[in-house]
Amino acid sequence: MLLAFPGRKRDNEIMDPSEFLATLLRWTNREDGAYVELLGGVTALPDEAQLHQAFQAVGIVNAVAPMILKVLETRSSEFQRVGPCFTFSDPHQAMPISLRVEELSASVFVDAEALRRQARVLSSHEIETLLLERGVVYGIDPSLIKGLCSPKIATGWYDVAMGDAPMNGLDAQVHRLVDMDQAIIRHDDESKVDFHEIGRIMEATEGMALAEKIPVVPAKPGRDLGGNTLPAHEGHDIQLRLGKNTRFRDASQLIVEAAVDGYIYQQDGLLNVGQVFEVRGDLDMAVGNLRYLGDVKVFGGIKPGFRIEAGGNIWIQGQTEQAEISSSRGKVEIQSAVIGGSIQAATDIKVPFAHDAQFHCQGTLEVTKYLHFCKIVCGNLKLLNPGAFVLGGEVIASHSIELDVAGTEAGTQTILKLADPEEELALRELEATTSEERRITALREILEPKILVIRRRLTTGGGLLGKARDDAEGTLRQYSAVMEKIHSLQARRLKAQEVLSLQRSHQGVVSIRQKILPGVELTIFGRKVPPESIHPPVRVISRGLEIEMTRN
Repeated sequence: MLLAFPGRKRDNEIMDPSEFLATLLRWTNREDGAYVELLGGVTALPDEAQLHQAFQAVGIVNAVAPMILKVLETRSSEFQRVGPCFTFSDPHQAMPISLRVEELSASVFVDAEALRRQARVLSSHEIETLLLERGVVYGIDPSLIKGLCSPKIATGWYDVAMGDAPMNGLDAQVHRLVDMDQAIIRHDDESKVDFHEIGRIMEATEGMALAEKIPVVPAKPGRDLGGNTLPAHEGHDIQLRLGKNTRFRDASQLIVEAAVDGYIYQQDGLLNVGQVFEVRGDLDMAVGNLRYLGDVKVFGGIKPGFRIEAGGNIWIQGQTEQAEISSSRGKVEIQSAVIGGSIQAATDIKVPFAHDAQFHCQGTLEVTKYLHFCKIVCGNLKLLNPGAFVLGGEVIASHSIELDVAGTEAGTQTILKLADPEEELALRELEATTSEERRITALREILEPKILVIRRRLTTGGGLLGKARDDAEGTLRQYSAVMEKIHSLQARRLKAQEVLSLQRSHQGVVSIRQKILPGVELTIFGRKVPPESIHPPVRVISRGLEIEMTRN
C-alpha cells in the first residue's frame, strides 16, 4: 500500500516514494556513519511511516526513521549524523561507482543517475575505501576525489590516482658550437693540411666557445599505485676532451674554448685550433682565395687571379702570378719570382725578383736580384746581391733606397724618389683634383646660361611643354650633377692641402753602389738630382733642406 506523500507530480497523481526521497533530502555514508541534510525549499515534512517507506523503496534497510525525522526537523543546512552507515538489501545497489586500475592510473566510473535515485552523494571515505580494497594507496588526488563528492557530478569516468613513471637518465652529450660542414680543410696529421673542397676557413679568436658538454640527466625512479618503487636506468657519462690549443672555460669543464687566435680544424674527433695556416701545394682553383686572421704558409705558388688576405705573416715558397697578397699586421716573404699582381704588408716584404708588380709596405722591401718595371711604395728599399738593379717603374721610399744599378744603357725611364708617401699621395691628389676641376668648370660655364634662361622663364610665369620641358629637365639634372662633382673635388683638394701643410722631417739616403744610368729620375723630397752629378759608389743624403753626397 502506498501512503500519500507531501507534494504531487501533478493533480490526481501520487508521487512514488523512491522519487519522493530525492526531493526531500540528500544522504551520504561517511567513516563514522550515515549523514543526511534537508534540501532547500522543502516546506512539508513526511511522518515516520512515510519516511521509512521512502528509504525502503530505494533499497536501504537500516534507516532509523525517527532519528532521521528529528534531524530534518532542525532544518539545518549541513549534513548531520543519523546513525550507522546505510546498507542495502541488494549489494549491487550499495555502491553506484566502479573502479578501473591500470598500470599507473586508477579511474572511477560514477553512475550519477543511480546516485540521484538514491538521494545520495558520494563521500571521500567511500571512494578511498574502494581504492584501498584494490591496493591503490599512492598518487591519489584529493581534489579530484572531492569533486566526485559533489551533488552535481555527471556520469562518466574520472581519473583519481596517477603513479609516477620511471624516467631513465639521459646520456651526456657534446654539442659543437661551430659548424664545420663548410670548412675547407682536413688534417691528416699535425703537420699537413689538405683541401678537399672549396669552402671557408673557420676562424677562432681566443676565448671563443668551440664545444659544450651537456651533462648526464640523472635517472628518476617511479612509483606504482601501490607505492612500490619502479627502477630507472642511469645515463652514460662521457669525458670532454681537449684538442690542440684549446682549454676549459672554467672549473666545471663543460665548455671548451680556443686558447689562441687561429683556425679551427677537426682531427681524431676533436676540435683543434691551428695558428699557422698551411697550404700543401698551389693556391689555385682547387683551393680558392684565402682569408685568414693569422699566419699563412703556402708550399707552392699562387696562380693568376688568386688572393691571400692575412692578418699575420705570409710565406710563399713558389712563384706568384698576377696575385693579390696582403698582410694587415705582418710581413710577406716570397721565395720565388713575383710576376704582376700586388703585394702589401704592414711591416716588411722580401722577394728574390719581380716583374710588373706593385709593392706597398711601411717597413723594408728587401730584393735579392732585381725589380723590373715595378711600382713601389715602402719605408726602405734594399737590393742586396752584387749587381742588383732597378729597371723601369717607380720607387717611392720614405727613408732609404739601396741598390747597385739604377736604369739601363738604353735610357729606360726609372723613377727613384725619397718622399713621404702620405705627402706624395696628397700632391698627386691635388694635381688630379685641380685638373678635374678645370674640366668640370668649363662644363659648368656652358650650362649656366641655359640655367639662367630656364629660371627666368619659370619665374615670369612662362610654361614649358613637350620637348622644351624634357630638355629643361635634362639640363637641370646635368647642372645639378656638375655642381655636386665640383663640391666633391673642392673637399678633396682641401684635404690634400691640409696634409701638405703639416711640418715633416725630410731625412733619408739613396745609396748607389755601381751605376746610375740615363733615364733615371732621382728626386729627394721634391728636389731633382741630375744623374750626371752622381758618381757611384755614392750616398745621397738629405737632412732637411740640405743634400750632400758621400762616397760609400
